[in-house]
Amino acid sequence: MPYPVINSPSLNNSIGETHDLWTFCTLKSAISDADVRGFTDIVDHKLYLEIGGVQPSSSVAATSLLYLADSDASFPSLDSNAAPAVIGSVIYCANTNLIVKQEVPTALISSASMSAGVVTKSGGSSTGISASKNLCTSISCTGLNLTSAAGTHTFFLHTIWKSKTI
Repeated sequence: MPYPVINSPSLNNSIGETHDLWTFCTLKSAISDADVRGFTDIVDHKLYLEIGGVQPSSSVAATSLLYLADSDASFPSLDSNAAPAVIGSVIYCANTNLIVKQEVPTALISSASMSAGVVTKSGGSSTGISASKNLCTSISCTGLNLTSAAGTHTFFLHTIWKSKTI
């Protein structure tokens, strides 16, 4: 028996709008830690890595791969050259009021060494939401050392968040 769909504009306005985003993430490992890279298939979702021993910063030149556009999206120390590799993730949505869920489904990981992704809330107050209302998390990639060998590692990041529409 199917469940009824509740469609109530008043409920939607008081609770907020729910967003469900699946992002395809690619990590490029390399022998040199200056050559590791991270990409997503969504323009407003950026992955941040430690590159050549340097952490991402909002004070780095805007042309740098390490430029962090949201200064409140602070991460713990990101790590590319040891397992588990720890990367940063910022979804520049500017409307987050509540993170419902963010996960890396294990069955959708394609990697010779990464077996899981453990998501931790980051941001200025460690809530996962920056002062600019962006989603900020770090992902610990179990078994992955981005500088042990050249290769490509892919996974999906599933994110559900709420924003107020009032």
